[in-house]
Amino acid sequence: MATPQHRIGSGFGAQSTAEEVLHGIDLTGKLAIVTGGYSGIGLETTRALAGADAHVVVPARRRAAAQLGRHVPREEMLAAGWIDEDGNPVTAGFKTPGQGAATQVWAATSPQLAGMGGVYCEDCDIAEPAGEGELTGGVRAYATDPGQAARLWKLSAELTGVDAFASV
Repeated sequence: MATPQHRIGSGFGAQSTAEEVLHGIDLTGKLAIVTGGYSGIGLETTRALAGADAHVVVPARRRAAAQLGRHVPREEMLAAGWIDEDGNPVTAGFKTPGQGAATQVWAATSPQLAGMGGVYCEDCDIAEPAGEGELTGGVRAYATDPGQAARLWKLSAELTGVDAFASV
């Protein structure tokens, strides 16, 4: 049975950080592979997981190339009015890197999601279905359409030559 696409009341939200969602979770003996872990939310994800004692691997072809400035420098964010002097977002919709990393860290580690899967998450909870014409928040109906999922799975298997669920 599929997990319903509705909030579960995780106790976390849009302002929660990756560190907060991991509070009390021991990842000793767990391996985490974090792509993009050298900057931005990937770096925050790496820090949070390592802080919970996970063994974290950050793959990169060339570490120097991974150090590219894919973020806006602090001075520019201050000048644009996006953050205050303490680095806190002041514009609605903006998050700190720790807040940006929180949902993926929560989805990967939360015991609240045990036995659940196949859902879209946002702001450290399962996302609600978006209303017709809503432009922000929630998950759109086309993203959870089983027919579209089957079509895309088949196309991916054809293009890659790999079908993990094919009969042997």
